Amino acid sequence: MRPAVVLITAYDSNSKPAWTGTGFFITDQILVTNYHMINGAFSEDVKLESGKILPVVGVIAEDADADLAKLL
Repeated sequence: MRPAVVLITAYDSNSKPAWTGTGFFITDQILVTNYHMINGAFSEDVKLESGKILPVVGVIAEDADADLAKLL
C-alpha cells in the first residue's frame, strides 16, 4: 500500500494549474478529497510522496453539501 496522503492539482481548460489541495487514498485506487477541489476543474492530477504524478481518471461520487468527492 502506498502512503495515503497526496497533493492534488486542479487545472483549468487551458491546462494551467488553477489550485491545489490534498486528498487521501482509501484503497489502492480510490481517493477522497473535498468537493470544492474538483468543482470547476477541467482536470486534476495527483502527486504521490515519491514524486510520481498520476492523472485523475474520473469522479466516482460527489456530494457538494458534505464537500466530499471520491476519485479514481
